[in-house]
Amino acid sequence: MLNAASAAEERVTTMHRAKLAYVYVRQSSPGQVRQHQESTELQYRLVERAILLGWPRERVLVIDDDLGKSGASSGERQGFQRLIAEVGLGKAGLVISFDASRLAGVRGHGAHAGWVGAGKAAEFLGFGRGQRS
Repeated sequence: MLNAASAAEERVTTMHRAKLAYVYVRQSSPGQVRQHQESTELQYRLVERAILLGWPRERVLVIDDDLGKSGASSGERQGFQRLIAEVGLGKAGLVISFDASRLAGVRGHGAHAGWVGAGKAAEFLGFGRGQRS
């Protein structure tokens, strides 16, 4: 994880830091929220990662509206829709999630690919399961 953090520091620019950082927190079912509280806590701690990358706490927004909601359908995840809208409006300089499956719902789906593409408008960092996108 230290290597991912070092690489992230190199990729994040002043342009990124001029925008907001978003931490997306999701568990797939109400049962997971109850039974795997440590995973939820780990996801909330990603706020600290954004701060370490140079964002002041007040510019780090947590989107956790989708706790207990499956990733099978993005249409039912209001938090995900809000995150997509914020990225699309150019407000996001950083999106952090435990891993891409929190966003896509399907491991390796690549839902974040457009977010880190053209012009590096927003940087996506996934810190779970050895993944760095």
